[in-house]
Amino acid sequence: MTRAEFEQFMKTLFEQLPGLWQWLNESSPNVPATTASWERTLANVTFAEALLVLADWESGAKTPPAAYERELVAVVIRQSVMRDRDLDRRRDSRQKLSVEVRRREYRPSALGIPSVRAAYEQGKELRARYLSDTIDEAAYERELSELLSNV
Repeated sequence: MTRAEFEQFMKTLFEQLPGLWQWLNESSPNVPATTASWERTLANVTFAEALLVLADWESGAKTPPAAYERELVAVVIRQSVMRDRDLDRRRDSRQKLSVEVRRREYRPSALGIPSVRAAYEQGKELRARYLSDTIDEAAYERELSELLSNV
């Protein structure tokens, strides 16, 4: 998050949680040092990710820090973002694995081609006749060669 984004984020944060602004000004011996610490904590968090955490707090999807955790607000935001990133990576990994498994399981069948399907059916009948001793081996081989030459 850039400096300008951090300043905009802090403005949004204090608008959403005005008690945090009041607490910060009353409790911190050095407000700029405290916000600088929060900025370092959120350095690897994007502006959009931080705003999503605030939106989740506002909607009730996530719980904002309790009053006794006010000084940890930046840490709580960062942890929430890291957890979301981890969940996204796991979901993407499972989805990628699922696609790979489906690709390995897919075996295109030549039986979808009508001429091959017809030859297959004829070959099955020919083999059944051979196995039931209706035709001898020479006739079987001759008819099989003829069948395969027409495919």
